[in-house]
Amino acid sequence: MTFNLRLNTSRSGSVIDTRERKTLAIKLVLGLMLSWDSEQIFETWDPKQVRLLESVDTYTPFVFLPSNASCFSQRNPFFDLYSLGSIDDLDEAEPSLQFVLLAKALLQIAEGDHLTCLDVDKDSSTVSWDVLNRFRDAIEGYIQDATCGAEVNLEVLPFLHAARGCLDFHTEYQSRLFENQSSQRMEVAWQLAFDTILVKIDDKLSLKSIIAPINPAFAQDPTPDPSPFLGHQVAQHAIHNNDNGTPKSFSNTTIINGALGRQLSLPSAEPSQPNIQLFDSNLGTGSSTAEEFWARLETFHKSYARFVTDRRTESGDETPRRVRIAVLDTGVDFGHAGIADAKEKGRIREEWCHSWVGADAKDEDDELHGTNCAYLLHKSAPEADIYIAKVFNQNAVRYYEAKNIAKAIEHAAFKWDVDIISMSFGLTRPAPREDGDQAKEQSALETYNDIVYGVETAIRKASPRLMFAAASNSGKNEPRAFPARDNPHVFCVHASEGNGQDGGINPEIGSGFNFMTLGMGLELMNRENILKNGRALARHKRVVKSGTSFATPIAAGIAATVLDLAGRVDEIDERVMEKLKRPEGMEKMMRLMSTPKGDVRDRMYYYMAPWHHFTPGWEREERKRRWVWDTINLEFD
Repeated sequence: MTFNLRLNTSRSGSVIDTRERKTLAIKLVLGLMLSWDSEQIFETWDPKQVRLLESVDTYTPFVFLPSNASCFSQRNPFFDLYSLGSIDDLDEAEPSLQFVLLAKALLQIAEGDHLTCLDVDKDSSTVSWDVLNRFRDAIEGYIQDATCGAEVNLEVLPFLHAARGCLDFHTEYQSRLFENQSSQRMEVAWQLAFDTILVKIDDKLSLKSIIAPINPAFAQDPTPDPSPFLGHQVAQHAIHNNDNGTPKSFSNTTIINGALGRQLSLPSAEPSQPNIQLFDSNLGTGSSTAEEFWARLETFHKSYARFVTDRRTESGDETPRRVRIAVLDTGVDFGHAGIADAKEKGRIREEWCHSWVGADAKDEDDELHGTNCAYLLHKSAPEADIYIAKVFNQNAVRYYEAKNIAKAIEHAAFKWDVDIISMSFGLTRPAPREDGDQAKEQSALETYNDIVYGVETAIRKASPRLMFAAASNSGKNEPRAFPARDNPHVFCVHASEGNGQDGGINPEIGSGFNFMTLGMGLELMNRENILKNGRALARHKRVVKSGTSFATPIAAGIAATVLDLAGRVDEIDERVMEKLKRPEGMEKMMRLMSTPKGDVRDRMYYYMAPWHHFTPGWEREERKRRWVWDTINLEFD
């Protein structure tokens, strides 16, 4: 797609690529943000005011830019229009002219068109609701065009989603101030702009890297006065050229650092035996983005609390019944603080535990793989009941233990009557023997095939229950493991950072719906034995772990929460609940909660997290609430 709205000083007038458009969009957003607390507010982002500058050289160290006085307007600062003291009725917040114009600029960058049909009166600091709705309809139309074709247009979607965030900024800003009773207007505004606009343009950004600690002087007056004369010269910032004279792609870091200088910056088993793996590892990945994910998930859980009906207890049974999830793993340790909390709340009980490898499902190894998975399930789905199926003794899985998988699936389905089964393990074909013993190789392959057949049979019997399994942790070196590759009966779960970035451990994506969710940099527990007064004592030790093993219970927990909502929210049609219990129905819902992540080929990952559908603040506005429920209902017509 050609971006026609370019006015650079090059005589060749080269086309701007996707990365450069993102850089331009981010710079425009930050430019407006820097003028928030100033009387000199940018009034328009007209394409005629955008110049892309070439490299500095001996002959052209400056470029002449005719000044346009209409670029700035002497108005009350943005914060004076939307201050905490002026909040009486959140529904009456008037749309901001600057953010509507910014939305239009982002649309222009996305579509490569001047969009003259979307004009707006610039004589007022606000715009009418009719104009706002016209812009909103246009954006939704562009989004539909970008997503409903044979291929999703990943080039334009970031700008369209950011433009949508601009239109909601005025109401969401007031809502956040009102909800938090905060006087930190700048902090609230920057956080909101990051959440709803900047991160939509480039999801690699982090707020900490954008905002250095803001000193009081910067907070009070971040924007220099406009030039007092009609024409002025601007020293060019270097954008180095390729050999053919066209500008090289330049990073967001380069352009933003050049523009904002002192305040802002951006970062940049035996060989012949079937191999059964529990996909976790102590990868050196920090937990900062994971903490952000958990904070957002907790906000989501709080957001829907007002809409669910209370459960009724009749003859000891709750109505509607809680969602039930079975964890097939290494058992559970009730000494773990998170598990103890779940037990106290009645979400895990000792009688809901069963072992196929020894008498006690509560006797787990020191790696606490099953315990950590159960803990993540409870954290992701605090309203769900969790059942524990111990099918392995420890992380070093023995191949004969894999025969327990089929038994546990059938037990979970027909004894416990669970809705969801979570399996944080995978089977891979036996490797060739180094000694070349073909008879033993064939025997191992037959054993593997027998195990796979038994598990497949159990999965088919338990259908249409929802089943989630870990993809594997070997990156592109290995294919998906089994049962994760048993599409469409099992959801294959890939691991992401807490901000949606690929964790780098996922296998090649396959056909169908390839989704990922948080699985990197998770703060979990190991158990270690220490000597105290001559006695061996066990204690829990915090560790940071990563793996598709841990993304699996989080994905299963999100699915469980969706099921719980469908059964307890009056606005959701009754038929939706039954359809969500089937893999094809839950896939539709997970797609609603996902945002696409491009791949080098036509296929792509989807980053799945509830706030992609239940957008921040959705519960506070009738229009947003109606859209959330109606979209779900229409999806299952």
